[in-house]
Amino acid sequence: MFKSLITIQYDYTMQSANFSILVSIQICNFSMNAALFRRFACRPAAFLAVWGGQPKTQPPFLNFKGQPALLIIVGLAAALRVLCRKCEKKIADEETAQRIIAALEGESIKYETYFKLIIATGMRRGECCGLKWCDIDWEQRSIHICRNAVKVTDEEIFVKEPKTRAGDRYVYFSAEMESLLREYQKECRYITETYDQRELTDDDFLFRRQGARLPMTPTTFTYRFKLLLKKNGLPQELNVHSLRHTAASLMIAGGTDVATVAGILGHSQPSTTLDIYTHAFDKNKKAASAGLQEMLEI
Repeated sequence: MFKSLITIQYDYTMQSANFSILVSIQICNFSMNAALFRRFACRPAAFLAVWGGQPKTQPPFLNFKGQPALLIIVGLAAALRVLCRKCEKKIADEETAQRIIAALEGESIKYETYFKLIIATGMRRGECCGLKWCDIDWEQRSIHICRNAVKVTDEEIFVKEPKTRAGDRYVYFSAEMESLLREYQKECRYITETYDQRELTDDDFLFRRQGARLPMTPTTFTYRFKLLLKKNGLPQELNVHSLRHTAASLMIAGGTDVATVAGILGHSQPSTTLDIYTHAFDKNKKAASAGLQEMLEI
């Protein structure tokens, strides 16, 4: 087995070599989810940086012909463990999420609305920045997510469509969130009339740059969220995207099925949701096992 593995790594193309790495890790009993493997397979430079080799015509692990295959396998496993730690999701538990929500009560209504929307719906920060008032259906209490605000260094912010069909979706909000959104809309209407000398329209962004018809930059909210965490003694390792992960994890832990969570998050395949949020199913697994054993009296 080891001899054939060396042959695969040495003789096959880069694409095949990436596949052989997955085989190697499986032999080592090393677990790697599909999302991480896609990142690794498509970006060999990321692996090389961890491995410590210099990019050449072939990566270092293809040049180990004649070396013990076990050495190759152990090295690959160690490198990918580093990548796994680096890619670990930063998620707030229910108690921390409640503390964040309480802390938001003391913030301006703009930031309170923005962060609560992400917690309540699991949308991405760029998607939240790309929302317009016309996207809200007050009667259905729904929001149509159909844009993503993107800011590239040294370029003006721009808005684009979601990457996939699944990204174009509807999410729903509570009566309490409706009250907050309506209050925020009044605030936006006042600011627009007072400072921009015009009326607020349905085509305006919810989180608009004052004096312009452009959305606010997502990094602005990243900065404000870090200030919020520091000021309220909350875990500093969290970030805005953690709120999306938190929403998904709490939905799953609450018993929501994977397909529904995937639809809310805008994932094309439920398998993506499973890959990312495997940990959140632990509570459900325990409950399912307990229910089965109780039913069978074993």
